[in-house]
Amino acid sequence: MSIPKRSMSIPQHPTAVVYCEANFGAMDGKTANGLVRHSEKYKILSVIDSTKAGLDAGAVLDEKANGVPILRSLAAALELAEDVPDYFIFGMAPSSGMLSPTERGHVLEAMGLGMNIVNGLHEFLNDDPAFAEASRVGNVEIIDIRRPRPKKDLRMFSGDIAKVTCPRIAVLGTDGAIGKRTTATILARALNERGIKTVLVGTGQTGLIQGARYGVAVDAIPCQFCSGELEATIVEAFEGERPDVIIVEGQGALSHPAYLTSAYILRGSMANGVVLQHAPAREFLGDFPQTPMPTAASEINLIETFSPTKVIGLTINHENMTDDEVGAAITTYEAELGIPATDALTRSPDRLVDMVVEAFPVLKEKLSALAI
Repeated sequence: MSIPKRSMSIPQHPTAVVYCEANFGAMDGKTANGLVRHSEKYKILSVIDSTKAGLDAGAVLDEKANGVPILRSLAAALELAEDVPDYFIFGMAPSSGMLSPTERGHVLEAMGLGMNIVNGLHEFLNDDPAFAEASRVGNVEIIDIRRPRPKKDLRMFSGDIAKVTCPRIAVLGTDGAIGKRTTATILARALNERGIKTVLVGTGQTGLIQGARYGVAVDAIPCQFCSGELEATIVEAFEGERPDVIIVEGQGALSHPAYLTSAYILRGSMANGVVLQHAPAREFLGDFPQTPMPTAASEINLIETFSPTKVIGLTINHENMTDDEVGAAITTYEAELGIPATDALTRSPDRLVDMVVEAFPVLKEKLSALAI
């Protein structure tokens, strides 16, 4: 096989191949899934997953082809590309946060071909002698997305969040890998399209890889500084953009026994509104099949007890549900919970916008003024 030569000029949007072997469309493939749906920073050329090779990535995720092919191997990705892609993105988020021996080999292979690496794992590849040497020899960059700033520079909660006068809405969930980031992205885009200036603050590796202008990987920060780092990031977003509303991506779930980041997100953002993402057909927590899922009602009660905020709406993850079942669930939850409900992926984004503006009169007034 002849390897295409790297172009000497870097395009405006660097090209990337996303590695997601045996996990694309699944829970641990959430980074790849997110990048296929939305990427402001990279042009995604293909996804590597031999178990779904030959399929279209968009069709696998949302039954809508988007022209991003799923290929068997890195060699196949190189054959398809006109030039060596600029980046090899590790697109999985296993609970271990570490590379397997096989995965190490694939990353080193990509570096040997001249590809920069985007790594969202808890394992920092720049600290590994083998990867550091491959980076030096190949003159390529390793971006460890989750690496926090030096401890001496980490910020504690200060109360400066009071300076942020626009609504702050956290998109939380009842489990990990349940669609919080996807819903937050769709909501932010829909609000901006309606003329309500919105900034999305990322809190995990996928949002940062997608190109979030403001964000911090909360789960990689010592717990003493989590609230402060998020607070400072939100203040920076407010002062830098002067938005009408700030959407904060959630992580894990407040009720989740293993992932506590939702607590820091609520505390650091002092969110005055929450959109809750729930998967009605999911019986057990994703990575913990012995632990039953919480109900939407129990999670709402926990959130509103833990923090001085209100859950303003429910969004549904439709995994393992028919469209009729989604519609019935929306109707049932609205009646039982007394809040609006929708599915961000299968229903109009206008429903998300209405959910938010009805909860915040200042946004409703802004929308009314734009309509004049």
